[in-house]
Amino acid sequence: MQFVQSYIDWRERSPWEIWTTPDGEPAIELDISGRLPGCPVENKAYLDRIFWDPVFKKHHIVDLKSGKRPPKSPDQFGTYRALVKVRYGIDVDSGVPFMNRKGTLGKPYDLADYTPEAVGQIFDEAWNEVQEYARTGSWPAPTGDCFSATCSPPARP
Repeated sequence: MQFVQSYIDWRERSPWEIWTTPDGEPAIELDISGRLPGCPVENKAYLDRIFWDPVFKKHHIVDLKSGKRPPKSPDQFGTYRALVKVRYGIDVDSGVPFMNRKGTLGKPYDLADYTPEAVGQIFDEAWNEVQEYARTGSWPAPTGDCFSATCSPPARP
């Protein structure tokens, strides 16, 4: 109940408005699944919210976080941005976690570098690695973040 109330309190203070898709759907728990350029497989994704800031005329993806820690990187938001661009043609300016325990927004992430092409290339590389290891019968778990070099499994001997 505390998390719900903290979100309500923030919404009442915020000038941001829920963005509405061109289809008339409010951007709440929005299915943005789709294919990114250069990647042959569909990415399944549902984002919590897209807001429109009428003061600064910008779109923001907001992800509701119930944990104590904010996201370590903007990659989740960047993936959402790329999929939103492909599906709706809009540029989302930032990704912002809503930290439920604090009842406020966390650090905003600039998403300009997360183009559909750049994110599609990352997912294509990951897909190719999955296919390679599926063929060889060996798939070590990734050791890190797939938006960095540490995602790649160790080289085979």
